[in-house]
Amino acid sequence: MPLSQKSVQTRYLNDLDAAFLDSKFKLFTTYFGNPDIQNNIRNAKEEQFQEGFLRELFVNILGYTLNPEPDYNLTTEFKNVTGSKKADSAILKNDHTIAAIELKSTTTADLDAVESQALGYKNHHPKCVYVIASNFEKIRFYIQDAVVRQTKPQQRELLTRQGKEIERFFQTCKNEAVRKQSYLSLQDLIQQIDEYIRMYKYIRLHSSLGYITLHDMLLGRQAVIFNERREKLKQAQENRKRQRTKQIDFSKPAKIFTRSEEQSQGRTRALCG
Repeated sequence: MPLSQKSVQTRYLNDLDAAFLDSKFKLFTTYFGNPDIQNNIRNAKEEQFQEGFLRELFVNILGYTLNPEPDYNLTTEFKNVTGSKKADSAILKNDHTIAAIELKSTTTADLDAVESQALGYKNHHPKCVYVIASNFEKIRFYIQDAVVRQTKPQQRELLTRQGKEIERFFQTCKNEAVRKQSYLSLQDLIQQIDEYIRMYKYIRLHSSLGYITLHDMLLGRQAVIFNERREKLKQAQENRKRQRTKQIDFSKPAKIFTRSEEQSQGRTRALCG
């Protein structure tokens, strides 16, 4: 399943400045198309090329700003919000992870082997939408919905790509696209909504407190919304207690019945019963 429809890709590619795109293409081919660099990349260990990969691809070509530069939106070794594990890198927006990046060396030929690890980082970042996995030679993109459903990944060859593939790659991964959260294809959007409806129908149907819109879940607002609803419920309970208290007039003393009156009322209830 594509991250975006071809018509959407074409429309946005047509909006790119040709000279600007050409300059990025030259940067890409000059570095990643260099046979000596390719050979060194294939022989490099994971730790040796992680930061270099991020700098050459995500900074110099895709336009991100790497920590410790001011106003950075790309960082390495980003700790999960929960747990002690760290993603190799993360794309940030307002100090929140919107894309987790898992990097391996070229000895990891099959990216399926790191899929669960890469997708696992998303569970620890409420606002994370994208997952990127790469072995420096291939790169995969995942987009996840609110119930953490994996879509079919989109995989590109980095060291052998040319022409239009470079354009589509740039449009998909550039800073402005990812940090603004690119459009989904219509088919992907329909499937996400359909799955959310099924989840709500069978899991949350009878729980008004549990209802969260798809948009709010994608933004990671579950905790905020639940807290707001708990406060509203608490306020409603307090209002009900006050109303019940007002119905009982404590200013009037309760009537005290004599023994004969109590016996008389008891006989009356027995006869009426």
